[in-house]
Amino acid sequence: MALDDELNIASKYGLYWAGASAEDENGNALADGFYIYQPERFSSTFFLLFDKLRQLNDYCFDQLLSSEGRLRMLTAQRSVTDGRSRCASELDWLDDEIPMWEDNIEVIGRATSIVLLCSFVEWALKLVTRELCGAIPRKRDRSMSDFESMLHHLRHNAGLNLSVDEASVGTVHAFRAIRNSFAHGDWATLAEQLDAVSLRTCFEAVARIFQCIEESAWQSPWGELSS
Repeated sequence: MALDDELNIASKYGLYWAGASAEDENGNALADGFYIYQPERFSSTFFLLFDKLRQLNDYCFDQLLSSEGRLRMLTAQRSVTDGRSRCASELDWLDDEIPMWEDNIEVIGRATSIVLLCSFVEWALKLVTRELCGAIPRKRDRSMSDFESMLHHLRHNAGLNLSVDEASVGTVHAFRAIRNSFAHGDWATLAEQLDAVSLRTCFEAVARIFQCIEESAWQSPWGELSS
């Protein structure tokens, strides 16, 4: 895949290979994947967590690259075919395929990335809670989301002085709403919801939240035992 193709995806969605960057000939940044946090202190739990986040980031970026490549190929084929005679059946096929792949990229590709990120958040919160608290609690307050309930449990049962910025929490709520719309078949609202938040913003928010949890954990009783 050409660098120009990667930079096009990075420009559209904000994602890039985790931990990598691209610069122009003058050293100016064109794209970067430094929004995925890398822990500085060793804990197998947190290293696993951020390795999986990097893995997911790169998978989503690669899927967008692949889908965009498929669309470019079909569009180029349409241009060539349009100049020929006696290609009506091929034109009909391409005229069906191109809008489908445009929708795959703009809606399904972005939505499935967010569904996977939501699943990651739930897995990672359970992983951290088991490490810090020993068990996953039952949610008792139905007015709280599962996400909020787990953060509350970490604050009060793991002794974390946890202060997560409101913007990151708001982003998680926004992409959880997208996940719910996708899962429950409310696809008519997906495009509008997806346009309200970028994929990079979603990955940045998740990385910041778990960075905050990791840093707070080292200041907790768990951190004293693990040092």
